[in-house]
Amino acid sequence: MRQMLFSVTRSFVLRLAVAALLMTAPVHAAERSGADHFIAAYYPPLMIDGETEMPGSSIEILREAARRLGRSNTIEFLPFRRALKTLRHRDDALQPALYRLPGREKDYRWIAHTHDVYDAFHTVGAPIDNLEAARKLDRIGVETDASMDVFLTKIGFTNIERVDSPTTNAQKLRAGRIDAWALTHSLAVWTWKKAGIDQPLTSGTAIRTAPVYVVAGLNYPPDRVAAYRATLRGMKADGSIRAILERYR
Repeated sequence: MRQMLFSVTRSFVLRLAVAALLMTAPVHAAERSGADHFIAAYYPPLMIDGETEMPGSSIEILREAARRLGRSNTIEFLPFRRALKTLRHRDDALQPALYRLPGREKDYRWIAHTHDVYDAFHTVGAPIDNLEAARKLDRIGVETDASMDVFLTKIGFTNIERVDSPTTNAQKLRAGRIDAWALTHSLAVWTWKKAGIDQPLTSGTAIRTAPVYVVAGLNYPPDRVAAYRATLRGMKADGSIRAILERYR
């Protein structure tokens, strides 16, 4: 009886071991394949959902870095706030573009700087060239948790209206539902054009310049951080990043 019980127990343990091996096999296969998951938010011309030929300058930059490293990739577009939250909790994910701001410093691995952009207030009338003039407006449109939302909130602006899409703010500005739109200049111009709005967009003087980085969550492996950092710096040095950015100007 004892021998029979031992035999049954050993058989059961072996079956459990095989089942566990089968369950982990896809994970190991993914690791061997060298796959990364890119998490993006619709932020043209840096990241453009639904475009294959022109997916966004920052997506093209990161894909080229992955190609040089021999790593495959998938891409997922999420609303901006959800994209940041998802990135922080995954150990295989990269974001092609994020502005490096003091409030974000401790939450991500800042892999490599690719270029700079500038933020401004955009209107359909007279330009708003400084923060003092902007404070006097009734309604300023921003995207939730985007850089201008973070910046204006930090310096005490209370006349902010938040939405999840730059396209929504473009339509609100055209309809007169906001007085100004606070956003990166290149994104505002791109969104306005793609929305087919026939009114001219007025962009004020640059409020500030922001550095754009490729980032990962804190759990992303340090050796891969180093590999991507070296590759992206090489792309900057050989002019590859500049050439990609020029296609989107």
